[in-house]
Amino acid sequence: MSRFISEDSVIDYDRDLVPDALEQELGLSVGGFHSDPEDSDGDGLLDSVEVQQGSDPSNGNDTFASAGSFQATAETLIPVNFTVGDHSGSHSEQWELKIYNVTPSGEVLKTRVQAGLGVLASREISFPEGFRQRVELNHVQGQGDFDYTFKIAVGAAAPDGIGLVVEDPDGLLGVNDNVPEAETEGDVTITVPKVRLKAQQGESVAINLGSATRTGIYFEAAPLVGPGTFKLTQNNDKIKVWSSETNGTVLTQASSKTKSWSLNNSQLGTLNATNRIWIEGLKVSDDITDTTVSLQCFDESDNSVGNPAEVAVTVSEISFERFVPQLDPVPAGYITEWIGRTPFDTTDYRGNHENTVLIEWNIPPDLAEELMPDISFRVVNVNPEPIRTLESEVFINDAEFRATDGVAPIRIIADFESKTGICQVDNPEERILTVGIFFKEQMLDFVNTIKILPRHRYLMEQSYPEAERFDRAAVYNALKYDLNFGYLPTHDPFMQGANGITQTFLTSPFIRVFIGPEPIGNENTLASTRIHENVHYKQGFTAIGEASAGHDFFFSWAGISEFDDITPSLISSLDFTSLSEINKASIQVWVGYEIDAYVVQIDADNIGITCLPNDKRQKAEDSIETYQSILFELL
Repeated sequence: MSRFISEDSVIDYDRDLVPDALEQELGLSVGGFHSDPEDSDGDGLLDSVEVQQGSDPSNGNDTFASAGSFQATAETLIPVNFTVGDHSGSHSEQWELKIYNVTPSGEVLKTRVQAGLGVLASREISFPEGFRQRVELNHVQGQGDFDYTFKIAVGAAAPDGIGLVVEDPDGLLGVNDNVPEAETEGDVTITVPKVRLKAQQGESVAINLGSATRTGIYFEAAPLVGPGTFKLTQNNDKIKVWSSETNGTVLTQASSKTKSWSLNNSQLGTLNATNRIWIEGLKVSDDITDTTVSLQCFDESDNSVGNPAEVAVTVSEISFERFVPQLDPVPAGYITEWIGRTPFDTTDYRGNHENTVLIEWNIPPDLAEELMPDISFRVVNVNPEPIRTLESEVFINDAEFRATDGVAPIRIIADFESKTGICQVDNPEERILTVGIFFKEQMLDFVNTIKILPRHRYLMEQSYPEAERFDRAAVYNALKYDLNFGYLPTHDPFMQGANGITQTFLTSPFIRVFIGPEPIGNENTLASTRIHENVHYKQGFTAIGEASAGHDFFFSWAGISEFDDITPSLISSLDFTSLSEINKASIQVWVGYEIDAYVVQIDADNIGITCLPNDKRQKAEDSIETYQSILFELL
């Protein structure tokens, strides 16, 4: 059970933000001056956090926070007024009350209320909810006719709705005159009942119809001994209340909306031990507050005691329905989960990835309008092996969705094109995007199969029309890396990756880029190729002609057809002294231009403009070494 202290008990020796008096009351460690923060009930929340948010630091089942519940303030200790004494004016008798805390291990004298001889005394004493107090009436001294007043009432400062259960089997309470001495002996037992129902978000809970799991709410009823009953009630047929998250016993349902327990009932004891009851949705709510679950204490005469604890339940039917790409109509074979906006304007290759998701609302329009202020969409991390957080890269535009009370789809925009950080190991070719739909802080449904592709890969593999796919990728790549030069992309179905060549046509240089159908490691492989060829392009028409001549002569002279055939052993076997000075100069121009291009290519990778796969980077470095070896032999 939860016990709490008043606001004026502020001594906190160990500085853990849990007052010492509360630690003693709850049986927690008071700690030393340098003690580490504690989680006494092992629920994952520090004691200080629980005191601040309002959950019980001694109860591992209570991790919920809600305004006004379980706060360590004066409001959780209920003031009770006791009045006793001789009202007759004879000044001949003295009376007192002894008040005992009743615990499972026995009784402990808490305090006394003692009147003076022949007068009345009143005292206000605060008690924690849910505990029984035995009040013993004693005649201290005096001779006479045994006149006395004995009254108990909830204090004026008590919160609204607090009730008091008073057991007076001996009829001691009231204003009594000329009472036989034998009838002045006996006890009165009092209890401030505790009834607690609260959802994780406080006073209300949302349930999504058809959900595979039940929704838990916090439950506590006390005391568990004595007369009277607790009654759990649902007010309509839209829900069913269970004793556990799976299987379990039905507590209330459409055909039996109220469940009653006597205070010593074993099922009530079990529910108090777990501190949970579980709600299953059956029918969609008509409005946001039409369904409630309440817990009420009743005395032995079946009179309600205090106000009930109550949680409002909203039953909705909301789900992610399907992906809608920005295409009309969707081409056959199009994978709708890929995010990417098409068709493009001929100059629009920098746009963000976009997609829309429809939300299915099987709820009345009025309910949708009520829910809307508390509905939100967020990127969430619910995948079994999430790649990394995408919150900084995803924007969910739901303005139209809200404006139409949920009729319009939501729009998801993912920006996966930043040049910074592209070499990180957790920056893969594609990512899984998970979006959840929330009512307040409670997730109702989520979709975790949206994939984000780098723009280049999207254009290469998913854009339409397919005939323009390679052209689109090349243009976008040139724009992204500021490679503004003439180009002629060529699709080579036998090539894996990307390659390029700079040529001249009618005294103007142009670049031919060969793109294969297989994945190219990442888009940076193609970008790096274009950076390399851009160096040649800027060298101009004459340089391209001279380099091409040197390239052609060297391959013919060396008797090779592929660059990979130029090995250290081949270079050492060639007789460079047999070359004419003209041919040497031609080869030297070609080699020098290639070294320049590869150096720029590697420099771009060094500063993060590209992020070459290791094998591509190594090949560029090896190529520089090969060209330098040729240059060494020439000189």
